[in-house]
Amino acid sequence: MPGATALVALGAAGGILQALSGMRQQILTDRVDRHVISLVLRTAAHAELPEFEDPDFHDRLQRAVHASRREPAKVITMLVAMAQAVLTVVAMAGVFITMAWWLLPLATLSALPLFKAAKDRRNALYAMHHSLAESRRREYLERLLTGRDEAKEIRALDLGAALHAHWDGEYARELDGMARLIRTHAGREIAAKLASSALIVGVIAAVWALVNTGVVSLAAATGLAGLWLLSSRVAMAGQMLNDVGQSLYFLKDLHAFAAAAVEPPPWPAEPARPFKTLRARGLTFTYLGADRPTLHGIDITLHQGEIIALVGANGSGKTTPAKLLAGLYAPTGGTLTRDGHPATDLRGLRHGCAVVFQDFVRYKLTAHDNIVFGRVDDQPQNSRIRDAAESAGVAALLDDLCDARSC
Repeated sequence: MPGATALVALGAAGGILQALSGMRQQILTDRVDRHVISLVLRTAAHAELPEFEDPDFHDRLQRAVHASRREPAKVITMLVAMAQAVLTVVAMAGVFITMAWWLLPLATLSALPLFKAAKDRRNALYAMHHSLAESRRREYLERLLTGRDEAKEIRALDLGAALHAHWDGEYARELDGMARLIRTHAGREIAAKLASSALIVGVIAAVWALVNTGVVSLAAATGLAGLWLLSSRVAMAGQMLNDVGQSLYFLKDLHAFAAAAVEPPPWPAEPARPFKTLRARGLTFTYLGADRPTLHGIDITLHQGEIIALVGANGSGKTTPAKLLAGLYAPTGGTLTRDGHPATDLRGLRHGCAVVFQDFVRYKLTAHDNIVFGRVDDQPQNSRIRDAAESAGVAALLDDLCDARSC
């Protein structure tokens, strides 16, 4: 009875520890997810506007987003499982060393074909993941079909069925590529499994022949009983190691993207004052990938209190100089001065400007937040928020809301 009671108590303690371990692992997974997704969001938030117009930047961003959403939790789970598998292999190898140590290298050798096949599949999947064109196009079509702003035009032109057909075709091509990859490497992994099994059978036959000739004792040959079991455990540990390696491939994309982040300098203690004169001389700008400048030799002077309109045909280059003057782009040539001083700090230039785009963003947050976003670096004060609302003519609208901070 004491022994049985102790076993029951140990079993209960083991169950409790396992439950607590699972809970802690879930908390750890969530914290890791938060950390890595935060890395991606921070890097994207600090990137300048021209980078978002670079296809290579978008590819890196998409790979980093993929890695941040799937791989960290997978790595944690697989590392725990791999640690358990490695401990099992070590324990079984210890038994083999005492019984038939010379079988241990053969068990490892039999798992090598499986290692090689799994590594080839891992590399192929990672290479396929780098080809993002079809996936990106499919995701774009999904946004078109489900977007609110696009809904009116899609219905006016009756594009729903056509866009869905495009989406279906892109997805079918993506699935076909994945199916071809899986079929190719499934055949290789089956061949590797057969080669591994054949090697084990050959070892067993050779050892049995040596037993019959008296070269190997029957007691030593009893280690053959565990050869297949040890080989399968080694192969399982190797497969887990390959899976971890595949996730680390993706996490390498995340690390490369996050490492390129440039922390912006802190805001100055004193808020930027409105400029009195903003002058551009010989301003030139070339978009990334363009073969010729969009702007060349632009001269313009803005004085405080002036109203200046840029007039021209569509595509003549009206928006680009406005973005340069507002600090959204850095000029590729010429000079830009603010009150006689070189305006090389784009963040400082933006801090002294107020920009309203034609296609402005409607932030689905509180009215309080939407007003504060106009000068998010300043300490929000209710009096200033109220003054801004009155200046914009929306104070009465805010009064109708139940609470500007929560409605």
